[in-house]
Amino acid sequence: MKKFIQYSLTAVAFTLMTAFAKADNIYGNINVLSNGIVKVMISDVPTAHEISVSDANGNSLYELSNMKAGSFKNIDFSMVPDGTYYIKVENNRSIETTQVDKIDGAVTISSKSSLFVKPIFRREGDVLNVFFSNPDQKDIEINVYNQNGSLINTVKSDAASIAKGFDFSKSLHGNYKVVLSQDSYVFSTDFDF
Repeated sequence: MKKFIQYSLTAVAFTLMTAFAKADNIYGNINVLSNGIVKVMISDVPTAHEISVSDANGNSLYELSNMKAGSFKNIDFSMVPDGTYYIKVENNRSIETTQVDKIDGAVTISSKSSLFVKPIFRREGDVLNVFFSNPDQKDIEINVYNQNGSLINTVKSDAASIAKGFDFSKSLHGNYKVVLSQDSYVFSTDFDF
């Protein structure tokens, strides 16, 4: 019963973290300045951030690591051709993607943006818990592999909140890998039992 309550509280905390991240816009803001310059402001969230820019085909145009809280970066879109681009701001908890459109030389920020909260993997004894907030209720898949790379368990879901425990108490000792995937996002963790 104690583990159930602890498990439930963790799931509730994770769901609240997602709601607050959406409400607070944890990264700050992205604005268009003059002459095709886009300013990316990093909010005061005290973790390092990464900024990347890619085109509609997924080709990386720019990457910057270790942005500190309260800093900003100006990105020049004046030299790229008309098209759709994506600015990703990422930290250890989530990824915010903002669409930037350049049409006839004019740069605009699209209202299409998304926030992806990364899953939490937590080991408690012989159980590995996976928590994932899925507010858009997209299909996700969780795969568990043994040390030989053989698939030993698969979970598929489109629930808004996912809390899954994998019990390894009766498994052979060794290294295991859990992989959670949704669309183009893939997260994994390795652990020994």
